[in-house]
Amino acid sequence: MRSILTFTAAAAFGLSLSMPSFAEEPADPEADGWTGSIGAGLVMTGGNTETESGNAVFHVTRTIGAWNHNLNTTALWTADAVRTTAEKYFLSFQTNRDLTDKSYLFAIASYDDDRFSSFDYQASTAVGYGYQVIDNDTMKLKLEAGPGYRVSRPFVYQTDAMGANVVDPDTGLPIKIGVAPKDSEMIGRLAQSFNWKFSDNAKLIQELNVEAGSDNTVSRFLVAVETNVVGSIALRVSYGIKNNTDVAPGLEKTDTETAITLAYGF
Repeated sequence: MRSILTFTAAAAFGLSLSMPSFAEEPADPEADGWTGSIGAGLVMTGGNTETESGNAVFHVTRTIGAWNHNLNTTALWTADAVRTTAEKYFLSFQTNRDLTDKSYLFAIASYDDDRFSSFDYQASTAVGYGYQVIDNDTMKLKLEAGPGYRVSRPFVYQTDAMGANVVDPDTGLPIKIGVAPKDSEMIGRLAQSFNWKFSDNAKLIQELNVEAGSDNTVSRFLVAVETNVVGSIALRVSYGIKNNTDVAPGLEKTDTETAITLAYGF
């Protein structure tokens, strides 16, 4: 976890150092502000089956004139009475600089740590151009594209005499014995996000992010419905999909995640 926080802090610090050199106009105090949300969900069962599942999310946006800074973190874990069966963390930091009312430049860095995937971690950074296709009081749609760079650290697995991965009979997953040297490659990043406030107290959120490389393409899709419960408290139901085109034999290329989260907005 320490490496995750170090990476995010370094990315945020590096991006912030470049901000003043691009600013052409003083920040508009009326446009400045903080927004965000923090939430968590927990499910525990007892009796014949003892399990514990939890998730946590944190999102904060800082607007300073033509600049917009966005930090996102998510965590998920699942365990039964014997072992942990899922554990993943994801962090991203993005800075946007408005060019016009609809267009902007962006820089983004992300770190993905999924303990039950084919990788010890996957870290990426990208820069590019974004465009706000729709931007009104109830609906927002934006598109982004640009080049980037990804570093991955694959796990090494135990193999048998035939070279096939040995599977743990308890978990059904290949047995890890270490980590391989880092893999790095240039990527092309395409992203799309859509927000629709379809009633006074409910909204639909949909996001798609594709990082395409010659060795591996990582795709993430999220759809969520968020409804205000009372005041600044909201109930969020989400469904996410993550796909790696290149994974170790015996592991699934696609992971899905369904979550119910109670969040506080500020």
